[in-house]
Amino acid sequence: MDLPDGEPRNRPRPGKAAPFMFGLPWLMSFFHQDAYHDGPTPTAVVKYHFVEDLAPETVLLVRRDAQRLAAGLDAGRIDAIWRTCTDSGPNFYRRDGAADSTGWMRHIVGLCDVWLSRAPSGAALAEADLHEGWELADRVRAVLGETRGDLPPEVGDALEEAVDTCTPDLAFRLLVRALPNAPHSQPYFTITGEQYASLTELAAAFDYGEYALEDLDAVFDG
Repeated sequence: MDLPDGEPRNRPRPGKAAPFMFGLPWLMSFFHQDAYHDGPTPTAVVKYHFVEDLAPETVLLVRRDAQRLAAGLDAGRIDAIWRTCTDSGPNFYRRDGAADSTGWMRHIVGLCDVWLSRAPSGAALAEADLHEGWELADRVRAVLGETRGDLPPEVGDALEEAVDTCTPDLAFRLLVRALPNAPHSQPYFTITGEQYASLTELAAAFDYGEYALEDLDAVFDG
């Protein structure tokens, strides 16, 4: 995808007014099979994408998501989500000394703090970014119900719990990240038109940008 002249390719516009996905799902997108071209360890990959001129809101959103997962879910739940949303093996966390996925979330928070300590003072999230979507919780659960068969059971359980213990907003964004990356039993996995419509309508209700569901476009059977 072409970006405007002068726009760094790894610098997203932050927040829910942005055209693309944001927060922890944005960071997860860099942990693919070629991630270690960006650095030899998970920490190095994060630092590679935390470029100097990144908008502070981008890092603040990653930090908030990582904090919410660490506080809201146990390590097994977080591990199920992380490994489905990324291309990460069983020894992923130990590469940087984290005992488990909770430790990795806390480590990400620390990396965010280091970056933010060098950012201009006074950086804060806009009102739209602070929207947690509690009034949409039932709709998120309904979409999870429609797509549970396309997710590993442990991931579906973790995301359902995250609706209440994290936020509906975070649970939905993680679902959007998980669906095209989950190990599917079908040779050619697709999102049905009904599923895609539900996901699109909910993304609009959360006021996400127009390309927030971009990863799902490739598996949309429409």
